Amino acid sequence: MESRSQMKVYKYLFIMLFALFFVAACGENNSGEDSSNHGVAQKTFILEVPKISHNSSLQTDLDIELTGHVNELSTNKYVDKVIKLYYGQWKDQLSYNDLAVQKVRVTKKNYKGLYTLVKTAADALEVKMPDVFIAYADQPSAYITNVIQPVLVIHSSLLELLNQKELLYVIGHELGHIRFKHMLSMEIVSTTYLALNLIPTDFLRNAIGNIAALSFLKWSREAEISADRAGLVLVGSKEVAAKTLIKLMSGMSDDLMKIHGEVDIKEFRIQSKKIEQAFILKKINVLLTQVTSTHPFIGSRIEALYNFSDSAKYVALLSNTKKIPIELVIRK
Repeated sequence: MESRSQMKVYKYLFIMLFALFFVAACGENNSGEDSSNHGVAQKTFILEVPKISHNSSLQTDLDIELTGHVNELSTNKYVDKVIKLYYGQWKDQLSYNDLAVQKVRVTKKNYKGLYTLVKTAADALEVKMPDVFIAYADQPSAYITNVIQPVLVIHSSLLELLNQKELLYVIGHELGHIRFKHMLSMEIVSTTYLALNLIPTDFLRNAIGNIAALSFLKWSREAEISADRAGLVLVGSKEVAAKTLIKLMSGMSDDLMKIHGEVDIKEFRIQSKKIEQAFILKKINVLLTQVTSTHPFIGSRIEALYNFSDSAKYVALLSNTKKIPIELVIRK
């Protein structure tokens, strides 16, 4: 009788241990599922994007002038043939092959969420979706390369720095370069600049070259302002656009700002405007840096965005919009 009672006790103990083990195992599985989505939620947003009938509604006057000359030049059948032969059959192919062996292409199966983000942005801005590659790099950035078949390259550090709405602004900016055909303009201007080397006289070559270089750099800065406007109409918020640009300048992510505090856009704009109020001799160095740069200062870009968002041109754009649903991953 005693041995039979002991067997029952052992049996019940075994059942209890097995039940505890089962509960613990289920708990581990559930905690694993929760951790994969920890701090992240998916939310559907509605983008109200203006229907852009003419590029001139977004481009700056100088940008319109130069790209207009380039477009007029490229309509010549001989020039068009040379462009398609040189870029389409050779230079673009070399560049693409280099990307294909050193970067990871974004597709419906590779980084599906990012693919959907770029596709939605391209559809909204009525731009043919470019091929997209992810590059491992410490500098948070994105850029367009190639002329006939443009390619968007996104640095992995940019994905770490920005939330998805801010990333959408950067993508819109880069797609703006495609819509406005900036890559072709840049290549033609660069080729013209190189052709100056054929001028035999050093003094004349340097004089014309410097004037041409400064003119090209001024256009390049204007092209960036135009592209910023494309990003703005995509996200529909000058605050999102400004915060994105400040993040690119500071490198401060949302996680870092949770520790150290948020950035105040108004305070940053005051900081940027101080140089405009400085005595001329104090800002000569800054002005020289600006005129020799391809991009405007971040502060200047933010002011240009705020001015554009308050303009009659932007208000007119907002009178005719289309609604585009998009799912964004939001960090809690």
